[in-house]
Amino acid sequence: MHKIKSNKWLLLMLCIICSCCLLIGCADGPEEDVSADTRTVTDQAGRDVVIPAEVNRIVTTWRPCTFMVFAVGGQEKLVGVDNGSVSTPFTSGVYPEIENVSKVGDKKSGINIEEVVAAEPDVVCVWAEAANDGVIEQLETQGIPCLVIVPESAEDMKVGAALLGEVLGTTEQAEKILDYYDDTIAMIQERLKDVPEEEKARVYLAGAHGILSSCGSDFYQHFLIEQAGGVNVAAELQGGWQNVSPEQLVTWDPDVIIADPYCKESMEDILKMDPGLKVLQAVKNDELYSFPKIGQWSFPIPQSAMGILWLSKTIYPEQFEDVDFEEEVNSYYEEFFGVTYAELGGTDLDGKGISAQKQE
Repeated sequence: MHKIKSNKWLLLMLCIICSCCLLIGCADGPEEDVSADTRTVTDQAGRDVVIPAEVNRIVTTWRPCTFMVFAVGGQEKLVGVDNGSVSTPFTSGVYPEIENVSKVGDKKSGINIEEVVAAEPDVVCVWAEAANDGVIEQLETQGIPCLVIVPESAEDMKVGAALLGEVLGTTEQAEKILDYYDDTIAMIQERLKDVPEEEKARVYLAGAHGILSSCGSDFYQHFLIEQAGGVNVAAELQGGWQNVSPEQLVTWDPDVIIADPYCKESMEDILKMDPGLKVLQAVKNDELYSFPKIGQWSFPIPQSAMGILWLSKTIYPEQFEDVDFEEEVNSYYEEFFGVTYAELGGTDLDGKGISAQKQE
C-alpha cells in the first residue's frame, strides 16, 4: 500500500518537473525572441509583412515613395534610393547626405538586387507591380521584407504616408503634414464653394511625355486638378500618361494649360510643329503655365498640398488674392523640412509660360 502511494508521488513530481522545463524552454526559445524583435504591418497590397520592431534602414525604389519618406521625416534612415532621387534640388537641399546613399535603380530601368542587399535594409518599399516583376520574391528570398506603397488616389496617398510614419517611427510628423494637407484642401473648397459648376476652369495637364500627352481620372493628377477647382478635360483617358492628338486637344479646347514638372516640350516648340493649336482658348488668352519644378508638387505625396494651392490660386486669382503664396510655401518648407523653398532654389512660383523642363 505504501509502495503504491510512493509511486504516485514520484509520478506527480516528475510531471511537475517536466512542466517547469517546458515553460522555461518556451520562455527562452527563439520564437519569443523573434516576436519581441518584430511586428506585422499590412501594406497597400493587403499583404501582412513582418518587419523589425524598430526600422532604422530603409530603401525606396521609386521617386514618389522617396519623397514621401521625406514628408514623414524619415530621410535620415534612407540607405538606398531610386536613381533619380539622389540629386534633385529638393532631396539634396533638405538632406545633403542623400548624395552618398546607394542608388538601387528604379521601376523604369529595373532594380539592382545586389545593391539593395548590400545596403542591408530593414525594409524595402516597392511599387504596385513589383510582385509581377519578381522584385518582391527576389528580395524576400534574401530575407528582406518588402512593403508595397500605392498612392495613386488621395486616400491611398494618405494611407501610404501614415504607414511609412508607422514603419519609421515618425507618426507625429506624418500626422502633422497630413493634417496640413487636409486643412489646405478644406480652405480651398471653402473659397471656391460659390463658383458655379459651369464656370469652373477647364484644365489640360500637359504630361511627362510632352504637350500632346495627358492623364485621365485614374491618375493622382486628375484629383489634384479637381481639388484645385478645375475640370480635367482629359478625364476620359485611362492608363496613366496617354498620347493626345492635336485634333483631340482642339476639341477639348481648355481654358488653361498646365505643364507637368517633367514635360519635355515647350509650348513654343509644339506651336511651331502644329500651328493649328493656336486656336485654343488657353493659347489665345495666354493661360499657359508650368508647375514649379522643385518639390514635385504634382506627385501623389503630401507635398502636393502646395501644388493644389498653387493651381487653385493660378486659375482663380480673385478668390486667392489675399493669399501670399510665397510666404505660405516658404513657411511650409521651413516647418516640415527645415529649409525654405527659396533656399532650395524655388523662384518660379508664378509658373507663367510653358517651357521644356529639365529632368531632375
